[in-house]
Amino acid sequence: MEEGAEYDLYDALNLEPDASSDDVRAAFRELSRRYHPDKQRGSGGSSAGAGAEAAFIRVHNAYRILGDDVLRSFYDRYGLSGVRLAESLSDDEGDGGAAVGGQLSLPDDRFKVLERRVLGLLRRREELRAQRLLAVNGTFTLAASAAPCHHGAHLRRRYRLQYSATSQTVQIALGDRSKLTVGCASHIQGSSGAGAAKLMLAASSQINTRTAARVGLNVVGASPDGDVSITRSFNEHCTVQQKFALSGDGRSMSIAIFLWLSQSVRGNLSIYFAESPGLSLGLLKRSTASGHNVRAFLNMQSGDLELGGQFKYKPSRDFSLKMAPSITSRGWMCQLTCTKALDADLTKLHWNLRVRARSLQVRLTLCRSGLRFSVPVELWTEACGPLTLPDIVFISALWAVP
Repeated sequence: MEEGAEYDLYDALNLEPDASSDDVRAAFRELSRRYHPDKQRGSGGSSAGAGAEAAFIRVHNAYRILGDDVLRSFYDRYGLSGVRLAESLSDDEGDGGAAVGGQLSLPDDRFKVLERRVLGLLRRREELRAQRLLAVNGTFTLAASAAPCHHGAHLRRRYRLQYSATSQTVQIALGDRSKLTVGCASHIQGSSGAGAAKLMLAASSQINTRTAARVGLNVVGASPDGDVSITRSFNEHCTVQQKFALSGDGRSMSIAIFLWLSQSVRGNLSIYFAESPGLSLGLLKRSTASGHNVRAFLNMQSGDLELGGQFKYKPSRDFSLKMAPSITSRGWMCQLTCTKALDADLTKLHWNLRVRARSLQVRLTLCRSGLRFSVPVELWTEACGPLTLPDIVFISALWAVP
């Protein structure tokens, strides 16, 4: 019998569901001796020996589950598939709160943890299945300003709404290799109520195993923007993307090369051909044993230069910290972002601190099932002048609270 096949464990031991623990042990001893591979040698043909071996495996699997009081109770409630789901999860995917020294202290604790694991996995699979089916992606942003008052008291601030923005896309499968993405976006200023809307259309197709094409169209008012891109993988180490864009500002073309320099180091080179030509270089170094990585980039365009990097530290499976400093001809900037995964990685919480020489912003973002809810708050603007130490301490503490 196949490992993933469903069968009744009580039938495998020739028992009734109300059999006692002693009956389970006695049935296991008898049947394991009967179907033991050593007793099947030389008796019957190869098919008979294979059948006895399969029966021997079923008997052992049935005793492994029914001989454990917790697994037996779990099997009685959720069946063999539920037990397999619980055993397929690693230890760090469960709730370690009921464990002491890596072992669960009481049978009730084991049952509750197994049940929590299976129900959480089933809920996660259903939610991800619905997300993959429709490929829904959306962003909801509500931006506010909390600049200090003119008299300079850093704890007394003037609050106002800056803008609100939404975007939503849905992907439709036109065939095995073609997809259509339809979306819309809107942006409304908080002070005047003026706004704009955008319609987004995109079609993508996998031409062959190494080549993919995409056509996009964005319409804002009476000014449509379009782009065409072709991505080709020459081998597992090198990918090239060509893109041509047409908008009200003119035409542009770009070529991007993504190259794996080693097993953990990837580089990219992008060249832009337009009225303002540009060049971009990037390098990514990531750890194969953990989620840590280091990224560096250099952008040059029309006399403007930007140099920056990103350092990601991931001490655990559900938490990471990113620091991204950068410097341009207009000044410097540094961003700190903490990410916390919740509810079996279905929900992610990001809180970000962005610091410039004369501005400071915090942003809280909640992600769930392809939807992003973002609340950026400008706590210091350029009109307020240079940052003061009390404000830096206050805002840093506000960012660190979550």
